[in-house]
Amino acid sequence: MKGHTHKTKHIKKKIVFNELHYSTENELYGTINCDLGNATFEVTIHNTNKIIQAKACGAIIKGPKKQRLNKGDMILVQLDTSTTSKEKYFIIHKYSPDDVKNLRREGHLTQIKELCDKNKPIVTFENDIIQNVENDIDIDDDFIAGI
Repeated sequence: MKGHTHKTKHIKKKIVFNELHYSTENELYGTINCDLGNATFEVTIHNTNKIIQAKACGAIIKGPKKQRLNKGDMILVQLDTSTTSKEKYFIIHKYSPDDVKNLRREGHLTQIKELCDKNKPIVTFENDIIQNVENDIDIDDDFIAGI
């Protein structure tokens, strides 16, 4: 049997990421601000503009469906309710730009506004009110004379 070759074809399975995840109870939409190391990220929650720390779950950073998380990515964050002492958040899904468009089209994200001074996108929901807070400081002559 000299010259016998293996003739079966090896086909790689393609991984399809076409399912759209929606926010349910204890889940929030957010945007990654920066990487803190050790699969931990600083995240801005969209409906409250609260900044939290969230750890990426193992399914996102390991295995065949691993994804790269970058600054500005829209994600789904889950609140861990098993511990009552401290709020823990986990990143459970990363949205592609097409998924963000679909969420906005279906009414889950109604508008994205960009602030001129911070250049950060703010995603608002149907009943949210955006408030621009300006810090006004009154300086009078007595204050300047005291310096």
